[in-house]
Amino acid sequence: MATLSDGVMLTGPRLRERYLSKIRLLELTRLSTRRRQAASKCYGRLPKARTVAKLHAKAANARSDYLNTAAASLVENYGRIFIGDVSCHLMNRSKNLAGISLDHGIGKFKQQVSYKAQRAGGQAQEIKERDSTRTCAIFLEVYPRTSLGVGEWKCGKCGAVHDRDVNAARNILRLGREALTHLHYREAAQA
Repeated sequence: MATLSDGVMLTGPRLRERYLSKIRLLELTRLSTRRRQAASKCYGRLPKARTVAKLHAKAANARSDYLNTAAASLVENYGRIFIGDVSCHLMNRSKNLAGISLDHGIGKFKQQVSYKAQRAGGQAQEIKERDSTRTCAIFLEVYPRTSLGVGEWKCGKCGAVHDRDVNAARNILRLGREALTHLHYREAAQA
């Protein structure tokens, strides 16, 4: 779900694995009941509609609880947080990433980190993360694009093997610090 610049990876709640098979099974029974009702022209209430709604609510509540605790612990441990500006609505449209993005609640997580940081007196700032996964965090050299399935790559200049997500988190941290120093210089020049 999220990777920090010190190498810590936050995994999502994986609710799809837990609830999706149960929801699919209930939907299949509802579908077969609907077909039988249409054939007999004896319409009534579909079975297990309440059970399906309860499972959806259970999954949503579990996701919300997990995101709240993860955001609170992140804000508690770090005073200033830089978040990559990954576009959640574009991820949700993608065929390969939509299920993962919606299951983890990435957009909701970003919102919760932002408002919890402000409430705690910290700071959360979005940073443009373009090319952050393929830029060496040590020598700042940009390498050619690779597919999303490639998790590690080797820098040709320094020889270091970079984990794609950790490297991106380090680049986002560097860009955030640079943005802060530029902001301080502008404020000092205006004063």
